[in-house]
Amino acid sequence: MARFRHLLVLGKLDSDRRRSLGAMATASKLELANEETTDGALVWLERNDPALVAFDTTVARAEKLCEKVRGKKPLAGVPLIALTADAGDVFVEKLYAMGADDVIPLERGAALLARLKARPPGVPVGAVASRGKAVVCDKDRSRCDVYGRVLSNAGYDVKNALDDVALKYFAQQKDVGVIVLSAEVTSARLAIEHARKLGSEAVWVITAPRRDIEKLRSELADVSGVAVLGAALPAESVLFTSNELRSGADRAARRSVRVLYGTTVWFRAAGEDEDELGFSYNVSAGGLFVRTLLPPSREEVWLELRPPRNMRRVRLSGRVAWRRGFDLASAAAAPPGFGVELGAGLGDGHEQWLDGYATLIDEPRISVPGPAPVLTPLSPAPVQIIEPAIGLERLDEADIVTAPADEPEPELEALAAPISTRPRSVPPPLPAAPAPSPVAPEAMVAPAAPVTVGAEPALPEPAASPRPIPRAKEPGAAGRWVAIGVGLAALLAVGLFAWERMGPGRPALAPLPVSVGPRASAAGEPSAPADTSAASPVDAASAAAATDASPAAEAGPAVAVGPADGGQEGSDDGASLNSTLGYLIVESSRSEDVYATGFKVGTTNARNVSKCGLRYVRLGRGEPPSWIGEGLTVDVKCRAVTTIKLDP
Repeated sequence: MARFRHLLVLGKLDSDRRRSLGAMATASKLELANEETTDGALVWLERNDPALVAFDTTVARAEKLCEKVRGKKPLAGVPLIALTADAGDVFVEKLYAMGADDVIPLERGAALLARLKARPPGVPVGAVASRGKAVVCDKDRSRCDVYGRVLSNAGYDVKNALDDVALKYFAQQKDVGVIVLSAEVTSARLAIEHARKLGSEAVWVITAPRRDIEKLRSELADVSGVAVLGAALPAESVLFTSNELRSGADRAARRSVRVLYGTTVWFRAAGEDEDELGFSYNVSAGGLFVRTLLPPSREEVWLELRPPRNMRRVRLSGRVAWRRGFDLASAAAAPPGFGVELGAGLGDGHEQWLDGYATLIDEPRISVPGPAPVLTPLSPAPVQIIEPAIGLERLDEADIVTAPADEPEPELEALAAPISTRPRSVPPPLPAAPAPSPVAPEAMVAPAAPVTVGAEPALPEPAASPRPIPRAKEPGAAGRWVAIGVGLAALLAVGLFAWERMGPGRPALAPLPVSVGPRASAAGEPSAPADTSAASPVDAASAAAATDASPAAEAGPAVAVGPADGGQEGSDDGASLNSTLGYLIVESSRSEDVYATGFKVGTTNARNVSKCGLRYVRLGRGEPPSWIGEGLTVDVKCRAVTTIKLDP
């Protein structure tokens, strides 16, 4: 068996790319092992232990490779890198949830070479178990492997429990510090109560489908040392949450709350030419932590990212406060990356960042006087966990294949273009938060009592009247005739108005737009989208134009409105659309489906509603789609018609 001397690449390589990757491997004192199919890579892994694994996300069943690598304990210290043409928030977050350590653009050979050079030399060494035991209880063994690898690399001795019987056995042990429980296995409340009756002092992280999160939080509101997370979150979110639950000293010293938030971050050392791709891990008012295997070497950095619950990206400057490489022997309590102390922004970028952060913690915008606070290294501390603003429960297989995204793929130079200065909708001011009262550290994790979402305050009963209210005098016959006459006059007026508006020669009134996008619930979570299966094309187009421009609506596909030679009645120039939408017409000699950064928006030679801004447009066919030819980066204009030609 060959151990730790190969670069394993899953993907179809032409001769030039194979030669290039071979040279990269040689420069890093490795040998290139290329497999074009997932089955071939799985067979190769049965006989070999690679030093680094990179996989093309367009290869069918590539997620099986992730499961194999993460399920093989000797490979716990081997980096897993995803090569993707799609750098959108939704897709990149899913790749990290599958166990990837880094995500880089598919055609950026220099980015892969830089990570190869930064790889620790020698045989990968795992972390020493110095933080006690951690138990992972989940029916999905692959999820157990991903969670277990992250906790193990952070210094825990991890035990897997695949059912409630095994959970009860491990939970009663006194040296267990963290228990990660899937709500699908057993009742979380009963399991916690049983363990604590036996003397367990472990903190509990409950993972659940998004639809069940609020219900579970309400049921466990009176239980300390417990947090509920979405099951589709990256495994590092479990590590962050357990750190926050286990210690409160560092949290008390922070100037602002640190919460989970995931979005793609394009960063570069100040003055350099090329952006690198990272992904945010947690954020505060004055800083954030960016996941990457290649932290910038200089102190000053430039960042481009999307603030929480904001549809447009902003550019910020910052100072690197600390770096964390891929050194598992350190048993670090966070993944590889770097912490940034945020500074000024381009235009109103910093203001938008503070506004977005305030929506995450449900408080008015936090003012950061003077220099931004230095971001201290992560360490355990309790905090009430707030879900990231982006969607978390994405279990549809089409999400992986169609690669939903927010940014273009090959033409990355377009990312350096100035950010649109179009006006943004300003949310109403949030109510002022009440002054905090002293509470015990464990009480910070969940509210002291269950809260009924959407419940209205009870109104006081009306006081009894001191004397009876006299009844109104019934109208006589004359009064009734007067009332009838007034009613007939009103009906006549309505009929004349309708004839004036809808009579011959009058254009038909356009249907009112109906919002079909997900609505934010009282708890801040987007609700399920409305059923539009029976809607007509015109109704669907109107609905798409009125969809709320929130991050939760990111995954909603736009709908084709009509032919390219005029669209709906040939007169709609897009002015009636939502401020975040525009019409996209792809002229082509072929009749194919049109995709804008991973989302199907309609067909060729038709007027399709799409999100405005930079979109990577390409043609596809079937479900899941097979891509047809190369795509094109297009700046779709807001409330206007953008026409391009695309012939594969």
